[in-house]
Amino acid sequence: MEQTVAWMRMAALVHRRAQRKELMTVRWIVSKEAKKEAFRKYLEFSGVIDSLTKDLGLAVQIVHVVIDATLLNSPVNS
Repeated sequence: MEQTVAWMRMAALVHRRAQRKELMTVRWIVSKEAKKEAFRKYLEFSGVIDSLTKDLGLAVQIVHVVIDATLLNSPVNS
């Protein structure tokens, strides 16, 4: 009888620890997502996203100009 009670207590303890671990995992995931969202909002508010978008657009345009100039000077077109 005592062994049965001991096993039941042990099972209850393991179950509670598993529930706590699941809860901690969920909290960690939620806090991680909240941190990502807060950082994204910070980047938008500070203008970093707009700046990167403009710079990337300029870089793409420069690459197209260089490619066009290279194609115009190629022996095939001469």
